[in-house]
Amino acid sequence: MLDPLLSDRDVEKITGRARSTLQKDRVAGIGIPFVRLGRLVRYRESEVNAYLQSLRSCRSTSEADAATQLTGGRNRGPVRSSNDPAPDRLRGPEAAGGI
Repeated sequence: MLDPLLSDRDVEKITGRARSTLQKDRVAGIGIPFVRLGRLVRYRESEVNAYLQSLRSCRSTSEADAATQLTGGRNRGPVRSSNDPAPDRLRGPEAAGGI
């Protein structure tokens, strides 16, 4: 059976993330994976569910604040261990051999 496809309006209702935030995430190459059908942008229901499952659960607001600080101000997914190297695109141009 095919995985149902959701519009950004559907995903907005499910996740509480504004459509403009979903659009910015697509441009930045982060957030929930999506598919294009011509000009239409759609999200697979299973991808939305997987994204939500990957988010860290917190028991207090202080835990949530710490998670937000580790992810650069927005809770975009699982918290990265300080021992895990960040991808080059997250470390800046000097890490990628630029400057």
